[in-house]
Amino acid sequence: MLEIIRWGVSIVVPALCGLIGVIVGAYLTTRREIRQRRHAFLEKQLREFYSPMLGLRNEINIRSELRVKVHDAAGSVWASHTERA
Repeated sequence: MLEIIRWGVSIVVPALCGLIGVIVGAYLTTRREIRQRRHAFLEKQLREFYSPMLGLRNEINIRSELRVKVHDAAGSVWASHTERA
């Protein structure tokens, strides 16, 4: 009887360990794939939306700086013209 129990345990324990290993591997793979999909979505969002928005913001800043320079230059030219008049 004891020999049958040992034989049964020697078959069942490795089978259960193999099954548990497969389940844990599947769980970890699923978690990794979910994270990869989330990362890919965020990367796509950054590339397709926020990157052009950053470009537009930089263009607005450059034009604003140019406007200030033109305004200052026009103010100094206007002052010199009004002094002569």
